[in-house]
Amino acid sequence: MSKLDWTLIAQYLTGACSKEEKDKFVNLVESDQEFKKSYFKAAQVWEESDSLLASNQYHKSEPEIDVQIEKMMGLIDKPMVQKREKIFPFKLSRIAASVIILLGIFSGIYFYTTPNNNREFSYIDKTTDRGEMERITLSDGTKVWLNVDSKLRYPNKFSGSNRQVELVGEAFFEVAKDSSKPFVVIAGQTITKVLGTSFNLNAYPNEENITLSVASGRVGFLTNSQSKSPKEDIYLLNPNQKIRYNVSTKKVETTSKNESEYDFAWKFRRLVFKNTKMYEVVKVLERWYNVEITVTDREILERTLTAEFSDKTVDHVLKMISPVVDAKYEKKGKRILLRRSHNQ
Repeated sequence: MSKLDWTLIAQYLTGACSKEEKDKFVNLVESDQEFKKSYFKAAQVWEESDSLLASNQYHKSEPEIDVQIEKMMGLIDKPMVQKREKIFPFKLSRIAASVIILLGIFSGIYFYTTPNNNREFSYIDKTTDRGEMERITLSDGTKVWLNVDSKLRYPNKFSGSNRQVELVGEAFFEVAKDSSKPFVVIAGQTITKVLGTSFNLNAYPNEENITLSVASGRVGFLTNSQSKSPKEDIYLLNPNQKIRYNVSTKKVETTSKNESEYDFAWKFRRLVFKNTKMYEVVKVLERWYNVEITVTDREILERTLTAEFSDKTVDHVLKMISPVVDAKYEKKGKRILLRRSHNQ
């Protein structure tokens, strides 16, 4: 990561980007995985620096501030021994001070988060195919239910002050409590952070939304919504709350209805649809039953479905939903044709 890239992240977080710089930032986030992950880590530092500067600690020397923020991030265990004489002037603006703080420790973040082949751990990639689910127990005791057509990347042993995993697809997490080591899930353009709780995270690639539903405990959710204030990108959710992040528009929708349990009913081999558009239903059925569904009439895809199925075959499901959406189906092997039941 070049110094220019770190500077761009700092400028974005402090609202100092020009239109051209913001466009460049967005392009890098979408095209460069390393840059995207570095941005998320920097956003966490920014959030901590907010409280640090607000508590009248900006008169301290730069190393002392570095140490406090690095401790918050869990990057070091001991204060740095090297001392510098540079002091933040009292009149220094909050934004300028934040830029200095961010740039001052980004190199440390990069060093401590860059993979090292000499470390005593390795990563495991657990993948499920369509129609396949798997339950995984991580080294800290956390239980993960991995839904169909999904991938979870995790270390064989957690080290450092964070328990970090990466998810592509959908999973339900029952996180073992450890107040000293937050559990972090990176999924697409989002980061989910907890200490000990349970939640469902749906982050399939090429989908419109990334959805987080909380079953128990409190969950922090960080997005890349391009808002003016980084604080607007951070959400705290309680049980039965749900947040939906639109990957394209960067918009966020939150709900507090007591229906979040429907989002992880799949964990018990139940399919639950609540006013769900048929184009979404089709995607779920394709992944769930490992089939290919072709819909001949777009009108069918725009209809909604409310239904619940418990461990049923694809034939049973299609027989039940077809009349509801005014359709009929033909099935040949793993190929299914869904069309209107009559011509209009």
